[in-house]
Amino acid sequence: MLSDAQKKKIHDVAIGHNVNSKLSIEDQIAAIRKQVAAISKVLKVPLEPDFKSLEDLVAAEKVRPK
Repeated sequence: MLSDAQKKKIHDVAIGHNVNSKLSIEDQIAAIRKQVAAISKVLKVPLEPDFKSLEDLVAAEKVRPK
């Protein structure tokens, strides 16, 4: 018999798989990236250098002519 904690973990994993199947990994990363940047700005905590580099690359890509 499964404990309540085990049942919750199985349920949480199932939810994660369901979400992952509906959003591409790129969309998931973009959502997390945007949230981290917003939190960093509100809390006035600088972004970690590698993350800042990623944000700079995204910003440059957005203004690049297509």
